[in-house]
Amino acid sequence: HNFEVRPGDRVNGYVLITSPNTVGTSISVRTTTVRVVCANTMALANMSGMGQTHYRQTHMGEFDVAAAKEAIGNAHEQLAQAERNARILDKLKISASDAITKVLAPVFFPEVVEEGPEAVQSLMLPDSQPRKMTEILTSIVESPGNREIAGTGWAVLNGVTHWADHVSGRTQSARLNRSWFGDTGKQKIEVEQKLLELAS
Repeated sequence: HNFEVRPGDRVNGYVLITSPNTVGTSISVRTTTVRVVCANTMALANMSGMGQTHYRQTHMGEFDVAAAKEAIGNAHEQLAQAERNARILDKLKISASDAITKVLAPVFFPEVVEEGPEAVQSLMLPDSQPRKMTEILTSIVESPGNREIAGTGWAVLNGVTHWADHVSGRTQSARLNRSWFGDTGKQKIEVEQKLLELAS
């Protein structure tokens, strides 16, 4: 399932299958999207769909083709939901300060949020910003395709995705692993959820 959020801003849907040959790791089948203007990826785990779209099993057992097919049987619907979400986020107007205080701070700096509003305000000051926040904000403004959608929830999500897939971490393979299966993948999902909550 492929779609355009705006003319030229195309998102393609894929099924991602990984089979690491390491004891203790799992074969994994899931849907993922690639935003063509940036070639960034976003593990698809909408609030209602992660359990239905994802299949995992250990190397010790025989690959269960029927279970894998059932698990990704809803892939088209999940990608259609991703399209609906993208269109909602494209219409969501959000200021830089709201993006920081209502989305980025709770996801990336929950310990700062616990300190109170003054501590959160410090995340907006370039002199006191943690490096991670500076990098994320730079990606929101400067990542490919984002200038045309500036000031929207879609720009925030794609900026966070760009940061996770192209900036954070030391190597590209580490970034992709974290983005598909680790902490930054979960953070992208949390950012999307918070943006959708703001839109509703």
